[in-house]
Amino acid sequence: MKKLLTIAAILIANVGWGQINLEHTYTDNWRTQVVTIEGEGQKYLGVEDATKNVIIYNADHSVYKTIPTQINTSLYLLPTYASKGLFNIDSKIEFIIMFGSDVHIYNEDGLLLKSFDKVAWYDVKIVDNKWKLLIHKSIPSYQPTEVYSLPGTYSSPSGFKPDQRSDGESNIIPNPFETAAFIYYTLPENTTSAVLNIYNITGTIVKQMTVTNQSDKIIIHRGDLPSGSYTYEIGQLKKQFMIK
Repeated sequence: MKKLLTIAAILIANVGWGQINLEHTYTDNWRTQVVTIEGEGQKYLGVEDATKNVIIYNADHSVYKTIPTQINTSLYLLPTYASKGLFNIDSKIEFIIMFGSDVHIYNEDGLLLKSFDKVAWYDVKIVDNKWKLLIHKSIPSYQPTEVYSLPGTYSSPSGFKPDQRSDGESNIIPNPFETAAFIYYTLPENTTSAVLNIYNITGTIVKQMTVTNQSDKIIIHRGDLPSGSYTYEIGQLKKQFMIK
């Protein structure tokens, strides 16, 4: 009887697993993401590691647009805020790319619209019903923040948006990083503070920081830790990151 129950359980598990099928694999792209572009619907967005071209795919995984960036770097590229209406008032898709401490804004023709250097991280925020780009500079001492007005509006969620986290969620951007990265977090309801632990690959705590509900991010500097793979932990949440 016990043997029959075991066989039945295996059969049920196989039937359930059979409903989950591999649809497509993006082998040359790093961290392909789903974005929604105004008037175009949902797309897949990735960067071809060999060429550094940004590639937008249709929902059926066919290529929608290939966008040359002419970026010469060994670092991973992370395009964010893909939109038709945020960085310009024309009908072309634009997006931000960060690599190392450089931030570039491109359109779908591969035209560089704006570039920034010595950047720790950036934010796109709406202030008094107007969209702003905040550039947090890495020199000197990760202090200055430059605020730029944006000509358009951001009407659909595309790429990484820190404000879309739910309670208890977190993310680290960029990952991997060379100079600095922000750990974005949202503490659970009624939680005022928590301890953030960083572990090395042996599981040893190498850094501890306190985070509070008075902010939604904390910065990690390149000089704080040597190159390698790490895991950070806030409460029950653990995520891996890499310092190059």
